[in-house]
Amino acid sequence: MNRRGVVDNRTEQTELKFDPLVGDSDATERLKWMIRKVAPLDATVLILGETGTGKEIVARMIHENSSHHLEHFVPVHAAGIPESLLESALFGHEKGAFTGAYKNQKGFFEMADNGTLFLDEIGEVSMTMQVKLLRVLQDGLYYRIGESEPRASHARIIAATNKNLKKLVEQGKFREDLYYRLNVITLEIPPLRERKEDISLLTRHFLRKFMQKHNRLGLYLKPETINLLTRYSWPGNVRELENVIERIVALSDSDWIGIDELPAELVLPAPSWTQESDQFLPYAGAKTLFEREYIVDLLRRSNGNISQAARIAQIPRQNLHIKIKKYDIKSRIEESDDDRDDYQKWN
Repeated sequence: MNRRGVVDNRTEQTELKFDPLVGDSDATERLKWMIRKVAPLDATVLILGETGTGKEIVARMIHENSSHHLEHFVPVHAAGIPESLLESALFGHEKGAFTGAYKNQKGFFEMADNGTLFLDEIGEVSMTMQVKLLRVLQDGLYYRIGESEPRASHARIIAATNKNLKKLVEQGKFREDLYYRLNVITLEIPPLRERKEDISLLTRHFLRKFMQKHNRLGLYLKPETINLLTRYSWPGNVRELENVIERIVALSDSDWIGIDELPAELVLPAPSWTQESDQFLPYAGAKTLFEREYIVDLLRRSNGNISQAARIAQIPRQNLHIKIKKYDIKSRIEESDDDRDDYQKWN
């Protein structure tokens, strides 16, 4: 075991030659260990992960650290290709096979021959196309449209999805035999909210990247900004964080980036009464709950400094004191001299 308690036999593996994954959390280290184990194999891999977790990056890491790394890595985003064009895109077609087929055309399987074919969003593929993919995985053979002789496929298949394929199988929306053909080795990428230790490193990485891209050197994040980024749940995962950092780098007018320059959804997360429940609060109750949650979050973001919290909320300190007392909010409060005078006056 290493100092983090992660299985130490990963150190027996060679270092990754291609490693764009940023982070040193236990979850990230375990994922890298799995990539080291899986990359040298020729087995089919199924990558599971929410949108924005970096499934294509992981697939490319497997390819670049495999014996196929000198051959092509061909990514296919299945949901982005119309159903009527997907078969031709994957398998290719012969000249004259259909209207508009003016020449022979290679498909993605042929382009990826001896390399890696990455089938992203595999859960979106129709049942008809699933049958054709199953045939390739079972027999290693496919047909160009309009061709009578099969072609052999020597591409390694890596598939990815943000869907629960097992549930889709139970619902009759995904073939069970294809599921087991794909699910030889499974890699699950944890969402960013489950590896928050990586957020600070990722933030600095993206800050450097976009300062260079937008020629905006000398930008820094205030400590409270980093704290807020770390607390946010990131439903869009690493991609959302990357987009947020690029936005603030491109639009910031200050060298020191504060929370006022972050998108509203980060500063004011969804209140609890908007979540699914059996009951819905009446307006008065929702308003009261919102105000209390808002003030609690305001004090957190200002590290308990009432003057700063009042400035952020753009209300007088005295009014904020009244609301703190009204809702019996217990918080570590860092007060200026004016804060202490106000606190004595209003308590």
